[in-house]
Amino acid sequence: MASLVRESVDGDMAALRAVREGRTSVFREVYERHQASVRAYALTCTTSPALAAKLVSVAFAKLGERVASPHPLDRGRHAGCVRLQLLESTRLAAVADALRHPHAFSSEFMAWIASGSVWPMHDDGQLQVAYEGLTPLEQCLLWHTLVERDDLAAVAGVTGLTGRVLRARLATADRGLRRSRMELYLARVDGEECVKVLGDGGGLPYGDPGPEVAAHLAVCPRCRALYEDLVRLDARAARHLPSRLLGWWPAEEYQRNKETTAGTAPRQRPVRDAPVPRPAGAGRRRHRDTGSVGKAVTWLRGTRHRTTVFVAVSVTVATALTGTLAMRWMDSSEPAACGPGGQNPDVTASSETGPPLSLSARLRVNADEYTSHEGTAESKSGYRHARTLADGDRLRYDRVDFGQQGDGRLVTRVSNGRESGARLELRIDCLDSEPWATITVPADGEQEDVTAEVQALQGRHTVFITAVCDTREACGDLHWFGTVAH
Repeated sequence: MASLVRESVDGDMAALRAVREGRTSVFREVYERHQASVRAYALTCTTSPALAAKLVSVAFAKLGERVASPHPLDRGRHAGCVRLQLLESTRLAAVADALRHPHAFSSEFMAWIASGSVWPMHDDGQLQVAYEGLTPLEQCLLWHTLVERDDLAAVAGVTGLTGRVLRARLATADRGLRRSRMELYLARVDGEECVKVLGDGGGLPYGDPGPEVAAHLAVCPRCRALYEDLVRLDARAARHLPSRLLGWWPAEEYQRNKETTAGTAPRQRPVRDAPVPRPAGAGRRRHRDTGSVGKAVTWLRGTRHRTTVFVAVSVTVATALTGTLAMRWMDSSEPAACGPGGQNPDVTASSETGPPLSLSARLRVNADEYTSHEGTAESKSGYRHARTLADGDRLRYDRVDFGQQGDGRLVTRVSNGRESGARLELRIDCLDSEPWATITVPADGEQEDVTAEVQALQGRHTVFITAVCDTREACGDLHWFGTVAH
């Protein structure tokens, strides 16, 4: 009768440790806790329910492999957050399977793969650094409350914390994220007054600023931007962290799928009759497909050192897939031609040619990745990818991919501005068109990320960047440009 009593362990990490100690039946508890969400994520990648079920199975088998390995469970990527580990495994398996069954995956997912399976690295990188500086438990709490929007009962099941202890740890995680975000800002800011005023606290980052801090925020735009960031940090984390950590993240579709599958109970195993003794010499026993949990438990009970070949094959397949689909995508998506009266984008003042592959605006385009240029020079300030521009200097970038949805905000990193009213004008496809965006280079000489609201673009385009200055002397450095969502 003891074997019929279901084991129960509070929290994911405690359950995985129990599995590692030999109590493999506990793995089903982890499966039932996460399978609906993992399936919801798989269905954002593929249009085939059967293939989504396979992706779920692979994700849990990978989790079983992790538990069976000798490595500590509380270290490594996404340590402490089983949901994140499972979602990442699902995405990796989907990328690999898309090579064999491209028509079974959504067009949006295939477009993401074709663009290089990348995500915007310049989009709120400080938030990611602040998040990853927290403890694994704090990261897990923030993921499930801010991103997954789980209720306290579900969070208690994942973490093993309940009642006042759970609420206290949630408050600690929230304060830790805000404190870490502010400390990263203070480590980079150069103004002594900023460090002195904000470093003393004065209500930040947990509440309303005190009188001294409020007076400083009124005259310091950078610190005021930090304060506004801290005020809405919960919403920013929920929006930006998933794409920073997973890359592929269609948030609305994922939540809809979760709501649809939440009420669906996991499939129960059928009751089987007692096995009939096999006659001697009957040959090998056939492999039985036991589903996601069965495969993971089988892995746990089998050989423990299988990761090398599996990882090597996965990386090879993913690399081949990315290259093949990227080339197909480039061949089928040409830059838009100029409009009436515009200059043909194939005509430039320089015959130099840059890299033939497309550039991703969402990843960011480095200044030195130009197709051709007029009059620019390498930066003398030690910045590796920057280009120095004077009045009339121009950079041209062919095949800049703005994605299928398009983003409404341009981010440009510039530095070494002079007191000359320097600005950069960006034009799309035609040199004589109206500027798509105009970026003012700060005159304080510091490196700064300047944002501008722009008309969202889709597909590939040629981008021209022209410097406009009051003098022929060098008036600023361009480091990179790219687009982000609002």
